[in-house]
Amino acid sequence: MRSRLTLLLLACLLPLSACDTQDPDPNNVQRVFITEVRIVDAPLLRPDGDDWDSLGGNPDIYVELVNATSGNIIESYRDENFSNVGDNDFPLVYDLGMGLPEIEFNSFNGVLAFDMYDEDPQLTKGDDDYMGSTEEFTLRDIIDSGTPQFVSLTSANSDIVIRITLDYD
Repeated sequence: MRSRLTLLLLACLLPLSACDTQDPDPNNVQRVFITEVRIVDAPLLRPDGDDWDSLGGNPDIYVELVNATSGNIIESYRDENFSNVGDNDFPLVYDLGMGLPEIEFNSFNGVLAFDMYDEDPQLTKGDDDYMGSTEEFTLRDIIDSGTPQFVSLTSANSDIVIRITLDYD
């Protein structure tokens, strides 16, 4: 009988230990980490209907997280681009912390956006094609909305969709 009670107790407690049910209090957040950047959708053709690459072919997509006010790059994934992206390749995932560093913030009021590019074979970023940006956001607004784990960011015309995964400390 005692072993059945122990098994029953373990069966009840095991699901509780498998997930973190404590939501961070927005008033106590000290740091925010972006742990994943997931490109859910991107324009595979230029606005005029032409291919992004002049010789034809699909875009070689990468994103940069930028300070939208100053234009300064916070993080660039140019060296980790996704080559020749087609419809069946989505989502494109930068799994931060698994070879790429997580992005850490301890200030939350900066205006941010993700810029998307088609990398061209030249050696400099200046030759890459700008594909668009997500709408601007602040981490303060995200924190104040209840510290969600996932946030979807879109461009003004919704042809770019990026979902970020967040962790709070």
